[in-house]
Amino acid sequence: MSDFHIINLEKFWPKNKAKGLLAQAVFTREAEKGIFGKEAKDKIYQGCWLLAPKSSDFFRFRFSFFVHPEVIKTGIILDPKALLGERYRPFHAITEFMNNAGIGLVYVLATTKTGEFDTCQMGKGNFSFIEWKFLSLRNGKFIEEAPCKFFGKWPGNRGRASIGGNWDEETKININILDEKILTEFLLTELFYSELTKGIMKKPVCDPYDVDAFFISLSQKHIFPIEIKEKFLGISGKEKFFWY
Repeated sequence: MSDFHIINLEKFWPKNKAKGLLAQAVFTREAEKGIFGKEAKDKIYQGCWLLAPKSSDFFRFRFSFFVHPEVIKTGIILDPKALLGERYRPFHAITEFMNNAGIGLVYVLATTKTGEFDTCQMGKGNFSFIEWKFLSLRNGKFIEEAPCKFFGKWPGNRGRASIGGNWDEETKININILDEKILTEFLLTELFYSELTKGIMKKPVCDPYDVDAFFISLSQKHIFPIEIKEKFLGISGKEKFFWY
């Protein structure tokens, strides 16, 4: 990736957050390589934002927001199985998991006319070329709701995103060599929060939290949220693991 992309990402994330994202990237890469077992990559699912409106009873209205890891071309047919592919079954399981926990689930799409980022506008800090779509899964189908209608039910209009910071050179170098697919996923997840929720909708939220990933065992019906820290890989005998 070029320094252009580094500058864009650097303005969103403070140094420690950037290191945390690097830890996520390492964890995902190691899982795909089979270091944690040959089936580990099939048991790891992307994380999400947990947000609630700024109110005294916010705990009654928590929502999880899963951001699609790619930019989608405007007008594409929003069929869950076609859109999610092999991720459909684990996503369906997570939907039930969240519903049982009393947490709503919204699947977020970033769409553009071309199905790609407008890098020229990105360089100017302008992301208005992105059209956001909110989807909920009901009876195996996606039901669309406009973000403005969804957030229109949330109180307040003074939300403001925090500002990133200068990264150290090692962080810049390590981010720079990440695969563009991973960086795109990280950026879209951040843009949903900072540009849409805070920038456009200006919604204050209570106790925002980003879940790094989920570990899923469909056969045993187990789902565990994962918090990945910017720590080193630990080794005990023949076992390898991350310190938390």
